[in-house]
Amino acid sequence: MDKLKEMKTDNIKIRSIIIKGWSGMLFLLLLMMITDIVECGMKNDFRLLLKDPGISGLNFIAIMTITNVLIQIAILTFENQKFKWFVFVLTLLYTLVFIGHQANHLIAGDGIDIHFFLDLTHHLLGIWATIFAFRWAKIKE
Repeated sequence: MDKLKEMKTDNIKIRSIIIKGWSGMLFLLLLMMITDIVECGMKNDFRLLLKDPGISGLNFIAIMTITNVLIQIAILTFENQKFKWFVFVLTLLYTLVFIGHQANHLIAGDGIDIHFFLDLTHHLLGIWATIFAFRWAKIKE
């Protein structure tokens, strides 16, 4: 009986960590956008936003924001094995896309600034959420 109770507690804790990882990434994604807009406003030059994120990047961010909000609710709603593995793969891909984007910035010679630290924190949360999504997917019902 105690083992079953312990497994349920672990499951709840793991789901909570995954959701907190996703919500933290959402907060940082929005903060990155706000920081870009404020920085352009301070420089009185919004043309930089045409390059990064650009129109297609802005559309991508909107899709990622919608996905982020929906996946958090879905994690609390569904718990079958296929869905758990879907969450793991989605979390991994989400994290890798943003790490790849940051790598492009570093290759392009962008320096270490506030954006670097926001991105780094976003990546750490993504890695953390991915690890726990994997652990959750391995729990058999």
